Amino acid sequence: MPNQAYYQKLEKMFDRNPCNDYYDVAIKVEAGKATVTLQVRPDLLHGGGMLHGSVYFKALDDACTFAAASLTEDSVPVTASFNIHFLRPIAEGSFQAIANVVHQSRRIVVTEAEAVDENGRKLAYGSGSFMNATPQPKST
Repeated sequence: MPNQAYYQKLEKMFDRNPCNDYYDVAIKVEAGKATVTLQVRPDLLHGGGMLHGSVYFKALDDACTFAAASLTEDSVPVTASFNIHFLRPIAEGSFQAIANVVHQSRRIVVTEAEAVDENGRKLAYGSGSFMNATPQPKST
């Protein structure tokens, strides 16, 4: 079973992820759980002045992926499917995507997550299935 040092390794991996350079985002990983905190900025809003749905998805998917990753050190989870339900818009401040593992088998991990604003209001929720994929060796 992974331990705190492994969770910190996952957090560092998240911080080094090149696609996160664009976002003001942070992660906290625990056993079967991950929390992504994302700051809403004007350049993340759609034409109607609210946070674009792709940003909700990114935060929820990242939280779910790292919750799944927290349970094993010998494979990398990849998203097999993800469903999201939008409940309330946000235009400023920050929000958290909080994910928990709800089922684990040898090849599939199922997670659920919710996005909440700074006042604890639910903005969106989702669930995902993740396949445990063994990393391929890099060719030289």
